[in-house]
Amino acid sequence: MRAESAARIERAVVTSSRSRAGSARALLSACRPRQWSKNALLLAAPLAGGVIAQATVGLDVVAGIVVFCMLSSATYLLNDVRDVEQDRRHHRKRLRPIASGALGVRTALVAAACLAPAGLALAAAVRLELAAVGAGYLILTAADSLWLRVPPSRARAVV
Repeated sequence: MRAESAARIERAVVTSSRSRAGSARALLSACRPRQWSKNALLLAAPLAGGVIAQATVGLDVVAGIVVFCMLSSATYLLNDVRDVEQDRRHHRKRLRPIASGALGVRTALVAAACLAPAGLALAAAVRLELAAVGAGYLILTAADSLWLRVPPSRARAVV
């Protein structure tokens, strides 16, 4: 009987740890790390100006990249939560973590609610101007996702 109980507990622990690892992978995937490379554009001006090697400039740029990775991840999560039903019907988007059910909507919302203010706090710790730009980014992406989104057919007509 004890061996049976111990085996059940061990299976539960293993299953739980696998589940947490799977959730962490799903959350990371939903944050779209492949898109983070775009944030390296923050290197352009300091590189062109020849000041990237200055210690404070280099650290500020790295922090800025991290800030925009956090902020963009928060917006990707919110956008995917907003579009979950449409994404489930799409042949490719249905495989995204939230649409597929690998990542729960609540978990995605909690992560976004942590990433956005943490990103803004880090930005403010670096420079208030960076925090202002970060806040503007969040406002613009939220507006785009919630109100400004144009159906593809109308977007093609405009172009």
